[in-house]
Amino acid sequence: INIVKEYRKKEAINYSSLSALAVSPQAYIARDDIGNIPAFRKGSAVDCLLTTPDDFNMEFYVMAIRKPPPTMMLKYVEKLFETGDHDKAYIESGYKSKPEAVKEKYEAEGKEYYQGLKDARGKVILSYDEYEKVQRAVNAVKEGEFTKQYFGRSKAGIDILYQFPIYWETEGQACKSLLDIVVIDHKNKEIFPIDLKTTGKSVLNFRSAFMKWKYYLQASFYTDAVTFWKNNDSDLIDYTIKNFKFLVVETMSSNPPMLFLCNDRDLDMGRENGGKDQFGNQIKGYKNLIDDLNYHDKTGKWDFPREVYENNGIITLDMMRDGRRED
Repeated sequence: INIVKEYRKKEAINYSSLSALAVSPQAYIARDDIGNIPAFRKGSAVDCLLTTPDDFNMEFYVMAIRKPPPTMMLKYVEKLFETGDHDKAYIESGYKSKPEAVKEKYEAEGKEYYQGLKDARGKVILSYDEYEKVQRAVNAVKEGEFTKQYFGRSKAGIDILYQFPIYWETEGQACKSLLDIVVIDHKNKEIFPIDLKTTGKSVLNFRSAFMKWKYYLQASFYTDAVTFWKNNDSDLIDYTIKNFKFLVVETMSSNPPMLFLCNDRDLDMGRENGGKDQFGNQIKGYKNLIDDLNYHDKTGKWDFPREVYENNGIITLDMMRDGRRED
């Protein structure tokens, strides 16, 4: 049984759904589209090759051709794959030249790509260029001074769990969390939860990504998932859970991968209202967002955030602090 596929099928609240709700109810509704974004494809591929490499060929398909067809031919091929009809593909792609000429062009420029789409059916497609970047990132983590410890031969008394699913409950709701890495140090009775992140920017800019992508929600949500799990395991109940870490690697491979540790304030912020972000916006923790989700489910109102409805469509700007405007 593929653990990750089973996890995805399970109906429960997870970090990504709460993070989408933190943006807006509409983002929550549209969240399933996120897997089509190239950055997320590459990130998932890096995760897979590092933590469950045996599953890679079941989950992903790497295009053998180094360059996809030109834009119009790419559209032609994709429409042909969708419909199986050359005439429809010709109309949809917008070619002005005669159909016979386009079919000839297809034989030279598009047929190999079309075959790739057929072979990849049901899998996530990576271009050859994307795959090379993914492989570089994987090698960087395995060879990184501070990161290789999580992927080599495990030491005595240390268990390392990869892609570890936890099904748990909080605020009266069924939840699920998929931990990339859980390190269990039996000698010191300590548990280290870790999440892998890839970035197309400098790894040194991760603080910005932490706020932008609301990773504080993930750190808190996953920490509480691990707490629930260990408290329900008699062998682990007296172990200490250490603060959540992010292992961050670049896909452009300029800087080596690094580890970022959440402090207690980060985790408190991600759990319940923890003040304001660098722009003065109120931060919602995952418990607040579960309350919001309950509100939207109960009322059936999804056009606006909860506070917009509760304030009759008015949001107070509150842009001033101590008489000074915050830029």
